[in-house]
Amino acid sequence: MLLNHPRRLAILTVFVWTFGAATAKFVASHSGFALFALSMVVTYCCFQICERRGGAWVSLGWRDLFSKTGLASLSGYGIYWLCYAQSFRSTSDVVLPAALNYTWPLFTVIFSEAFFREETIAPATRRVSWTGMLLGMVGVVIVISRGDLSSFLTAPWTPILWGLCAGASYGFFGAYSSTVPGNRQLHFLTLSSLSGFFFLAPLAGYELLSAPLPSLQIVLITILLSILLEGLGYYTWTRANRLAKEQHLNVASLSSIMYALPFLSTLTVSMLYGQGERLSISLWIGLAFIVLSSAICQHAEAIAAGWTRARLPSNPTISRDL
Repeated sequence: MLLNHPRRLAILTVFVWTFGAATAKFVASHSGFALFALSMVVTYCCFQICERRGGAWVSLGWRDLFSKTGLASLSGYGIYWLCYAQSFRSTSDVVLPAALNYTWPLFTVIFSEAFFREETIAPATRRVSWTGMLLGMVGVVIVISRGDLSSFLTAPWTPILWGLCAGASYGFFGAYSSTVPGNRQLHFLTLSSLSGFFFLAPLAGYELLSAPLPSLQIVLITILLSILLEGLGYYTWTRANRLAKEQHLNVASLSSIMYALPFLSTLTVSMLYGQGERLSISLWIGLAFIVLSSAICQHAEAIAAGWTRARLPSNPTISRDL
């Protein structure tokens, strides 16, 4: 059965999240902030239902929203969706914003090093992490310049900056969420969706003063996509990880399936919006650098340990005369 196979669940999650960039472009093109605020309500309900399966609703108040955790949670949905929407709105190119969105793992490592550093991390591990970050930055430059460094300064910097801000926002969210205990993660996500709604609601109200209300069809599509991406996607991914631990499978290998997501999502949004001609070799190379950066940073400790063992001299063979 599908629901009892971790790897199949992980593949299903990747398939669902493959449409994330296309969904963001769709919502941004139709009264974006109002629909994003609606999406936050749907996401909040999905997380509450998941929490209810564990035994109780999540009870949140104004004090939670204005706490340090509540303000940090804004980066995961509210600020992130603002920047991501603007990156699509400021250019007709759907490929560039989609690709830059996947810089968030790189920013996660940068913010973890800058604000949430663990002093117990070995110097060798830290050097591997910084090597991974350097490769990620090279990948970003390649994506922005499309392989032509002479065009770097003349690149369309408005969508680029919005796209990088989206990646940085979600990267900070990822770095901060690593400090949240495992049994509080769903509570943190629920708080994030609620704070995201209150952040986007004023922007939505201001936007609707001069823009027509979205049609019922658009609203229903937005609700359905939110349920699939946030509800189903979250459920299948967390269940896959839980089953992998219960069945003593390698969780790291399960997570490696996600490395295909930047390629698939960028390919999907370009095909759906008829911009396949923008998929250049340099774009794939840049994305490959970014994904490689994520893999190196994720496995930095294991890479450092293997490198250290490889550099150690072999033990001399001790012979005995009997």
